[in-house]
Amino acid sequence: MNLQQSKSVTAADQFVPLFDWRPDIARFERDVDHATKSGRGDPLTLGEMQCSLDLIDAELLALRGDEHADARKRAIIQEWIALRGRLARLIAVMEPLVAE
Repeated sequence: MNLQQSKSVTAADQFVPLFDWRPDIARFERDVDHATKSGRGDPLTLGEMQCSLDLIDAELLALRGDEHADARKRAIIQEWIALRGRLARLIAVMEPLVAE
Protein backbone atom coordinates (compact mmCIF):
# COMPACT_ATOMS: atom_id res chain seq x y z
CA MET A 1 0.00 0.00 0.00
CA ASN A 2 1.38 3.41 -0.86
CA LEU A 3 0.98 6.55 1.23
CA GLN A 4 -1.86 7.92 -0.90
CA GLN A 5 -3.96 4.84 -0.06
CA SER A 6 -3.38 5.02 3.68
CA LYS A 7 -6.36 6.25 5.65
CA SER A 8 -4.11 7.69 8.37
CA VAL A 9 -2.35 10.11 6.00
CA THR A 10 -4.53 13.17 5.49
CA ALA A 11 -4.38 16.88 4.92
CA ALA A 12 -2.55 18.80 7.65
CA ASP A 13 -5.78 20.27 9.02
CA GLN A 14 -7.62 16.96 9.30
CA PHE A 15 -7.19 14.67 12.30
CA VAL A 16 -7.58 10.92 11.90
CA PRO A 17 -6.78 8.82 14.95
CA LEU A 18 -4.05 6.24 14.59
CA PHE A 19 -6.51 3.66 15.89
CA ASP A 20 -10.26 3.97 15.33
CA TRP A 21 -11.29 2.78 18.77
CA ARG A 22 -11.82 3.78 22.37
CA PRO A 23 -11.30 1.40 25.27
CA ASP A 24 -14.47 0.48 27.13
CA ILE A 25 -13.52 2.20 30.38
CA ALA A 26 -17.00 1.71 31.85
CA ARG A 27 -16.69 -2.06 31.42
CA PHE A 28 -13.18 -2.03 32.87
CA GLU A 29 -14.47 -0.08 35.88
CA ARG A 30 -17.25 -2.65 36.40
CA ASP A 31 -14.76 -5.52 36.09
CA VAL A 32 -12.37 -3.92 38.57
CA ASP A 33 -15.24 -3.22 40.96
CA HIS A 34 -16.34 -6.85 40.73
CA ALA A 35 -12.74 -8.04 41.22
CA THR A 36 -12.33 -5.80 44.25
CA LYS A 37 -15.52 -7.15 45.83
CA SER A 38 -14.67 -10.78 45.10
CA GLY A 39 -10.97 -10.47 45.86
CA ARG A 40 -10.05 -12.10 42.52
CA GLY A 41 -9.21 -10.36 39.28
CA ASP A 42 -9.56 -11.71 35.78
CA PRO A 43 -6.15 -12.06 34.09
CA LEU A 44 -7.69 -11.65 30.61
CA THR A 45 -9.29 -8.35 31.59
CA LEU A 46 -5.99 -7.21 33.06
CA GLY A 47 -4.23 -8.14 29.81
CA GLU A 48 -6.84 -6.27 27.78
CA MET A 49 -6.42 -3.20 29.95
CA GLN A 50 -2.63 -3.34 29.59
CA CYS A 51 -2.90 -3.68 25.80
CA SER A 52 -5.33 -0.76 25.72
CA LEU A 53 -2.81 1.30 27.69
CA ASP A 54 -0.14 0.47 25.10
CA LEU A 55 -2.47 1.56 22.28
CA ILE A 56 -3.24 4.82 24.07
CA ASP A 57 0.50 5.43 24.40
CA ALA A 58 0.91 4.84 20.66
CA GLU A 59 -1.95 7.23 19.91
CA LEU A 60 -0.38 9.88 22.12
CA LEU A 61 3.01 9.40 20.50
CA ALA A 62 1.48 9.93 17.07
CA LEU A 63 -0.47 13.00 18.18
CA ARG A 64 2.50 14.58 19.94
CA GLY A 65 4.64 14.05 16.85
CA ASP A 66 2.69 16.80 15.08
CA GLU A 67 4.57 19.97 15.88
CA HIS A 68 1.82 22.03 14.22
CA ALA A 69 -1.01 20.78 16.43
CA ASP A 70 -3.97 23.12 16.54
CA ALA A 71 -6.26 23.69 19.51
CA ARG A 72 -8.49 20.78 18.48
CA LYS A 73 -5.58 18.34 18.41
CA ARG A 74 -4.29 19.65 21.75
CA ALA A 75 -7.76 19.04 23.22
CA ILE A 76 -7.73 15.49 21.85
CA ILE A 77 -4.30 14.93 23.39
CA GLN A 78 -5.64 16.07 26.77
CA GLU A 79 -8.59 13.71 26.35
CA TRP A 80 -6.28 10.76 25.68
CA ILE A 81 -4.05 11.73 28.63
CA ALA A 82 -7.09 11.73 30.94
CA LEU A 83 -8.24 8.38 29.56
CA ARG A 84 -4.74 6.98 30.06
CA GLY A 85 -4.73 8.13 33.69
CA ARG A 86 -8.07 6.47 34.43
CA LEU A 87 -6.92 3.24 32.82
CA ALA A 88 -3.57 3.24 34.64
CA ARG A 89 -5.40 3.62 37.98
CA LEU A 90 -7.70 0.69 37.13
CA ILE A 91 -4.70 -1.46 36.23
CA ALA A 92 -3.02 -0.57 39.53
CA VAL A 93 -6.10 -1.80 41.39
CA MET A 94 -6.52 -4.96 39.30
CA GLU A 95 -2.88 -6.16 39.26
CA PRO A 96 -2.71 -7.28 42.90
CA LEU A 97 -6.04 -9.09 42.51
CA VAL A 98 -4.82 -11.33 39.68
CA ALA A 99 -3.19 -14.56 40.82
CA GLU A 100 0.27 -15.10 39.34
